[in-house]
Amino acid sequence: MSSGTTGSRLEQEEAFWPTVHQVLSWGELKLSLRVGEGRLDRPVRVAMTTELVDNTPFLRGGELLLTTGTAWRRTEDAAAFVHGASRTGAAAIGFGTGPWSEAVPEALLAAARRVSMPVLEVPRSTPFVAVAERVGTEQAERRAHHTERAMVGALMDHVRRGQADPVVLEDHAPFLYSRHDSGTTLLAAVCHADGGAFPEPARGRILIGHRERRVLVVGEEPAVRWYVQSRAIPLYGWGEAATARDLRRILGESWSAFDVALQRGRPASTRDLASIGGLVARLTSEQLAPFADHVLEPIRRYDAIHGTDLLTTVEAFVRVRGSLAETSRELYLHVNTVRKRMVRLGAVLGLDPLDPEGYLVLHLAIHAAGSDVGHD
Repeated sequence: MSSGTTGSRLEQEEAFWPTVHQVLSWGELKLSLRVGEGRLDRPVRVAMTTELVDNTPFLRGGELLLTTGTAWRRTEDAAAFVHGASRTGAAAIGFGTGPWSEAVPEALLAAARRVSMPVLEVPRSTPFVAVAERVGTEQAERRAHHTERAMVGALMDHVRRGQADPVVLEDHAPFLYSRHDSGTTLLAAVCHADGGAFPEPARGRILIGHRERRVLVVGEEPAVRWYVQSRAIPLYGWGEAATARDLRRILGESWSAFDVALQRGRPASTRDLASIGGLVARLTSEQLAPFADHVLEPIRRYDAIHGTDLLTTVEAFVRVRGSLAETSRELYLHVNTVRKRMVRLGAVLGLDPLDPEGYLVLHLAIHAAGSDVGHD
């Protein structure tokens, strides 16, 4: 197994682990933070009880170590406990107060501060087993939730591709087919990258599915907009509002719009699909390759032989969306000079750059070569 595969699987597994911050938020456990405020984002793989001073042989990382410190005979033992936990990647230490120690030892807190290790105080009323069970339950619920979203994502993808009727989503989103709905409720869809982090619950009537490292979301328009804004999603594709009858279309549009968003580095919507740039962004490298090979290579050869600069002219021409006047300003040339170059370019390629079809061929070729041109 390659290290890349191992890393990828670990990242997927960590998506199911709650963070130290989330463990602290579980009010029924009554845990409180003593030190380590800056490291609460650490994921907790397991909560385990130990009274050993040196736990390093048994740790793999991500542990919430629960202890009462009954085996610590010297002040240095607390520091050794913390050092071993930090060195092996433990997430945090939970110290149980009670008959053995009425407060968290200062030696433990001091050592934890030095290595930025979170220390949680576990009150006497909270058994260690309750903490361990809560962590395990949370992970199980997250895995089940992830499995369901993967199944929903597969169904949504089948609908998007036209391989299934939208009615297959009814059990997961009854609001899409409510008998009390007049059929005029506006729905919207959004597609964005799956960041791997476990998402917070959605608000409102909304359906979320995971597919091919993407997240597909469909629901009532206000709920979908709230979803995007509340998560501050920087890059996404938006499917325009429509009724349930157009579910396949808006799912497909959001997916394609996200392809465009990835190319442009900013959110895209249905309107962006109805453009040359939107078309270009959705073409694969295999589809674009012939344009670079059969359009740009003849231009490069001509420039090399004749000492001309037709390729630079083409790049500028595409960048300013086919305007001769703008191309002349871009290159500091007279517009008649640019026009002559276009005539020469037409002779080299056997097409008219000023014709819409000829311009589209040049646009595709420049994009295929990865040149920095506009695609609006």
